[in-house]
Amino acid sequence: MEFYQLLKPDFYVSNEKGQLAQLCHEGWKQVNVLISPAGSCRGNHYHKDNLECFYVVSGQIKVVFTTIDGSESEEHVFDKGDMFCILPNIVHSLASVSDTVLVALYDKGVESDSGEKDIWSV
Repeated sequence: MEFYQLLKPDFYVSNEKGQLAQLCHEGWKQVNVLISPAGSCRGNHYHKDNLECFYVVSGQIKVVFTTIDGSESEEHVFDKGDMFCILPNIVHSLASVSDTVLVALYDKGVESDSGEKDIWSV
């Protein structure tokens, strides 16, 4: 079963001026920045309609991916510079191994025009 997809930023450059990572140039409706201290946990939910993509700006995050019925799961640790996309209907829990900064992108956005949220607890 596929729980997530590894992605690469569209463009990356590092030189004497610093670094630039262009994560995308189209296709995402909502972008969030998450700052989490070491030992904190987020998630334990899923999205029915959204692809949710993360880019690890700094730190390290352990993600547990699980099917909605709990029959299958997989764990992966992502490091600075990793980019991955969680598929719809995959439960995900994120535990910060170290102080972590993430960028989260949603293809449709969590809040619909009607005000309903595409965040579902298990």
